[in-house]
Amino acid sequence: MSSMRINTITFMNASNFGAALQCIALQKKAAELSGGEVRVISYLPEYITKKQDSYREAHKARERFKKKKSPKLLAAMAGKYVLCFFAQPKLRRRKAAFDAFLKENITLTRDYTAPEELTAQPPEGDIFLCGSDQIWNPALTGDRLDPAFFLSFVPEGKRKAAYAVSLGELDTEKHSSELKELTEGFERISVREMSSQGALSAALGREVECVLDPTLLLGKEDYEALEKPVKTKGDYVLLYTMQNSHQAVSLAKRIGGKLGVRVIDLSANTLRKFRGTERVTDIGPGEFLSYVKNARWVVTNSFHGTAFSIIYKKDFYTLPHSTRGGRMTDLLRSLGLEDRLVTEGKTPSSFDPTDYNDAEKRLQELKDTSLGFLKEALELR
Repeated sequence: MSSMRINTITFMNASNFGAALQCIALQKKAAELSGGEVRVISYLPEYITKKQDSYREAHKARERFKKKKSPKLLAAMAGKYVLCFFAQPKLRRRKAAFDAFLKENITLTRDYTAPEELTAQPPEGDIFLCGSDQIWNPALTGDRLDPAFFLSFVPEGKRKAAYAVSLGELDTEKHSSELKELTEGFERISVREMSSQGALSAALGREVECVLDPTLLLGKEDYEALEKPVKTKGDYVLLYTMQNSHQAVSLAKRIGGKLGVRVIDLSANTLRKFRGTERVTDIGPGEFLSYVKNARWVVTNSFHGTAFSIIYKKDFYTLPHSTRGGRMTDLLRSLGLEDRLVTEGKTPSSFDPTDYNDAEKRLQELKDTSLGFLKEALELR
């Protein structure tokens, strides 16, 4: 068992709390189950490194201005450059916190920047896993299906499997033939969302299973070992969004008002500041865990914001993301926590606590099934 070498590939350095933590969770659980060496492939293509550019919002505005010559967009571009300039120290501290956290908790291969580099000199290993996160979502992989995230570089004869991949906005029917070609040679394939399981299975003409996101395979005690201390004065409502949402901000402020506590905002858009909230940008995944653990309430439209609210058994509300909300809805329905969903235009009349009694049992059943899949994917012949 100890001689087994496993490599995983996923989003691992996107300055995104969920991406970093799901990467660590899969590595940790795969090592625990197999007793072997597990490394994460350090794959950083240009479309990922460009997103890490702290001037990305300004660049987008500039490109739109070039096309439309709009004075309004020119003003937006100038404003974002100014914001980026003043945000630089915090953004540098944020990146440093992420880099230190990953270095401390992930075993990486050498760096690769393109599928061709991986094919020319693939990392040595016996088993290769792709997943989790939205690695099969073209909107996040350079507007195409990136063959590296389909393990195209793996030498013939080596074992391949997909664990809890997420498709995002992928049109499986349109990409059916490409998907079949890219997944040829996979021993097993699993997705993270029930809502995409049937469509992908139909497109591939083979069985596709549904499993939990890796973060949910670990327990609260596992994450407590990864927490980094934060300084907070008194109780707070935690706001964590991946998509700007005035509804989420309003709800967090209403809950904070009722409880008489502050609203701390850790949202992904580091340049946005909402009145009546305290903005925190210069932290890494370890501090994020501490903020979730110590929150009175969590308001989020993030899948991993939802997942960690559940792991830490917090009172929370989830507002589904406008284009990627299926994964949050699927998770909450599978756990019997539909009452935690707040759809557009719906406002909770009272802030009832989260009932975890039935959810805990359901989560354990899903965890057992998911661990069964992973064990079989890692099983030595």
